[in-house]
Amino acid sequence: MLHLRLLVVGKQEDSHEFLRLLLDHIQKASYRNIPNLDNLSKETTVINQIFGGFLRSQVSKSTCSTAVNVLRGWSSFPAL
Repeated sequence: MLHLRLLVVGKQEDSHEFLRLLLDHIQKASYRNIPNLDNLSKETTVINQIFGGFLRSQVSKSTCSTAVNVLRGWSSFPAL
């Protein structure tokens, strides 16, 4: 049986919390047997492709035409 941390018998939980925990465990199980996997590769799992993505931020300097782009990973169901 799947053990989900933070779910306690007799304590009320909602479906959103359950889904977040379930997806977190599925994602971790998908790369558990792969040694030395970097964080960027961990963000390419099926769960992340469906529920996640990247947010691009761009900062432009007004004194010159230099722009700095930053990509940050995000997820609809972030890991706890």
